[in-house]
Amino acid sequence: MDGGRRQLTDLLDQVAQAGSAESRAQVCLGLARLEWRAGRPEAAREHARAGLAEAPPGRSTPHLAALLLGVLAQVDLAQGLPEEAARRLDHPAVHLTLTWQTPVAASIAVVAAAIELYRDRPQRAGRLLGAATALRGRNDLDDVDVRMTTQGATAALGAAGFAAAHAAGAAMSRAEAEHLVSAIITAPAAERAGQPA
Repeated sequence: MDGGRRQLTDLLDQVAQAGSAESRAQVCLGLARLEWRAGRPEAAREHARAGLAEAPPGRSTPHLAALLLGVLAQVDLAQGLPEEAARRLDHPAVHLTLTWQTPVAASIAVVAAAIELYRDRPQRAGRLLGAATALRGRNDLDDVDVRMTTQGATAALGAAGFAAAHAAGAAMSRAEAEHLVSAIITAPAAERAGQPA
């Protein structure tokens, strides 16, 4: 992991000289995800914020912004802030990627599943993990976040209960899976009205 961090840091230096903001943001995303998986949420937050500063939503590809926001939402959740995590994902770039970027949409569904598990809704978490499978086209147990949320939901529901919830999500159409994820991360209209522009 340290070797990967050094390589990405060196790459960040190289793209900094090249002057490509989006390339710098992509390297920041790689570093943010590396730090998150290494159990260093504050370092992950720092890199994700740096990535958004380099390529803010509206001036970069939506999937890049969505993935950076996904890391920040995971950090919020690790700090015990599930509502903040959901609000962070309620962003036009995220909603857009739910409609067309399959791997990114699946990644957002996994974060939504972790939020629901934290809220003590393991059945919905299981369905969201199944929805992530539907959006990705396959299950991804190599993903650390998928494994952790699967373990938590299975502990709460039992193996059979989790399998049933996951199967229900995996059987969804793409549109149904998108709708389920969107419902988790979309703030009610009243809450949106109270937010600053």
